[in-house]
Amino acid sequence: LYPVCHSIESLLFIRVLHGITFGVITTVKGTISARLIPASRRGEGISFFSLAMGLAMVVGPWIGLNMARWNAFTAAFWLCSAVAALGIVLSLIVTVPPVIRHADGSKPNLGFAAMFDRAALPFALVTFFMTFSYAGVSAFLALYARELDLMAAASNFLLCYAIFLMICRTFTGNICDKKGPKYVVFPCLLAFTIGLVALGYTNGSIMMIISGGLIGIGYGSVTPVFQTQIISSVEPHKIGVANSLFFNAMDAGMAIGAFIMGMMVESVGYRMIYVAGAVLVVLAGALYAVQMKKRGVMPLVSTSELH
Repeated sequence: LYPVCHSIESLLFIRVLHGITFGVITTVKGTISARLIPASRRGEGISFFSLAMGLAMVVGPWIGLNMARWNAFTAAFWLCSAVAALGIVLSLIVTVPPVIRHADGSKPNLGFAAMFDRAALPFALVTFFMTFSYAGVSAFLALYARELDLMAAASNFLLCYAIFLMICRTFTGNICDKKGPKYVVFPCLLAFTIGLVALGYTNGSIMMIISGGLIGIGYGSVTPVFQTQIISSVEPHKIGVANSLFFNAMDAGMAIGAFIMGMMVESVGYRMIYVAGAVLVVLAGALYAVQMKKRGVMPLVSTSELH
């Protein structure tokens, strides 16, 4: 519909439609994958599942940036439509697991109260802070690179991000399953923090590309671990609720982060929003450490999932 959109009202309608459908699809496919993955390999499985999403979120903007250089916006919209149509075809052959019932045999409840789980909220809050920090990268990297006259480096930033994300997610999930999530989370938070600071103080192409690799290691590797912990903190019949919380936290962090940082840019500039994001990552790490200390050793497989 984008090529035939000629007014702000129709554009807003399309964006609302996309928001609704994207929110539903991400939650449903995340829930299906979590139920298909063996509980004992949940961290590894979700890391590989998230790898596909992460690569799509990088490859898509990378293609878009290159097509934008040639003002090929209509072609970009048709390309996205073709990819979406392919996704619909592939969804028809996906194996969908049955609905998991409560211990007493009843089906999960519906309603607003059923959309939240107290055990998963702390990890969802940490996810929100992490995504809030990344929103500055997602929303303003192109503008920041244009200000520094580093547009070519911005494309390589995304490429480097994707490479390191792909490499790290192939083994971080396995580490999470075998040794525990903290052995992945804290090193990744450190890499993410350093990457944001490096991006904020970048003075050339090489430094910008290096920051892309660090952010790929940090943010790219830690998000599937948080998803794994959110899912593992609830009962099996609440996996859908947990996934909904996770993706809502990510979407809210991305939207609110872009909005607030957009207002901050006018007064502090692009550099400082990345430094502010790094500070927020440190606070998120502190919140995560407190939560892990309260819970002690948190198993990634609940007793009800053991056979």
